[in-house]
Amino acid sequence: VLREWQEGEIHCWRTRYEADGQSQDASRLLGGGLFEYEQEARLDKSAGRLTWEVFPKLNVGGSFKAQGSVEVRAAGDETERIIEGEIRVGIPIIGAKIEEAVRERLAQSYEGDARIVLEMLGKA
Repeated sequence: VLREWQEGEIHCWRTRYEADGQSQDASRLLGGGLFEYEQEARLDKSAGRLTWEVFPKLNVGGSFKAQGSVEVRAAGDETERIIEGEIRVGIPIIGAKIEEAVRERLAQSYEGDARIVLEMLGKA
């Protein structure tokens, strides 16, 4: 975690991630840097919603967008976790490969998200 702060009732933090073996090939295609990124998250416990946005180290202009949210809602006797997001890399030929690598990285982070969801529910 690079830093944490509060915006009223919303808890915010920024974290740095570095390339791993799985994403290095796509990163090399761009001359390195894309999979070294910072992610900013905002947790609104009262709304049961966490939003996130990715900021790549490599400046790819407006051709990169990765942002989304995780929300928890009551569903009868159960709790639903709704994950929404957009990942777009508008770089010809290799954009789809980079999008897939970002999706895989996000899927790996779901375990950490589950911990946050429990915190949102006051069970952690």
